[in-house]
Amino acid sequence: MTRYQSGRVVEWKGRDMLLSAGASIVVRSAGSKTLADLVAMFKDSTWAIQCKRAKPSTAEVEGVRYQSRFTEAGWAIVWWQHAECEVQCFRNGKPLIARWQ
Repeated sequence: MTRYQSGRVVEWKGRDMLLSAGASIVVRSAGSKTLADLVAMFKDSTWAIQCKRAKPSTAEVEGVRYQSRFTEAGWAIVWWQHAECEVQCFRNGKPLIARWQ
């Protein structure tokens, strides 16, 4: 499996989780080298999500936190570790507590 294929699988997992959590639309940015792999629209909010196959570096988490300062959207970085999903969420540059299952 190529890196692109394994990354796509992770993004599909994230998409499915967001739809299960009530997102009305989830858009995937295929082959993206930007901070948002997915954009999810809920009734009351919009989220930009970076998906990772493994635990992100401090610089990657900081990049998502920093970007959250410039939009009204919530931002999250999501990764899978031992088949379990881990999430860090930010809004206006500040961490949020969020639980996704």
